[in-house]
Amino acid sequence: MESRRRPVILLALVALTNIVNLTKGADEVCYTPLGCFSTEPPFGISLQRPLVLNPQSPGVIGTVFKLFTRESPSQSIDLPAIRVDNINDVWTGLKVRPVKFIVHGFLEDTDKDSWLRTLKTEILLQGYYHVIIVDWSEGNKPPYTLLC
Repeated sequence: MESRRRPVILLALVALTNIVNLTKGADEVCYTPLGCFSTEPPFGISLQRPLVLNPQSPGVIGTVFKLFTRESPSQSIDLPAIRVDNINDVWTGLKVRPVKFIVHGFLEDTDKDSWLRTLKTEILLQGYYHVIIVDWSEGNKPPYTLLC
């Protein structure tokens, strides 16, 4: 009996949260240099997004861009996403070669999921590329609706 109540309680909490959000109106939060995020449509209440919350800040999520080159295939040069506005100053060689991005999914981790390293190595073996692994594993935990 106890296990049958949990989904009902969870749905009631989601509904209550959405009612509170609807009564206070659309909410917006802005993060430089990314821009602003709102709880208005298309990111409002829907079947795909039943819980409407603004995303956490990039600093909380902790996204880091990890640059790998053919000359340095196993050691990355890291750049926090909050410093992305000066990416060409930090990585001066980006304009010289094509850049390939690898982004892991929700709940994945760049240190634990070997497919990221394998793919990065294979791309570097195929040609003279820069490979950037986007690591957002610090902030890719539930609830998904808080991610920016």
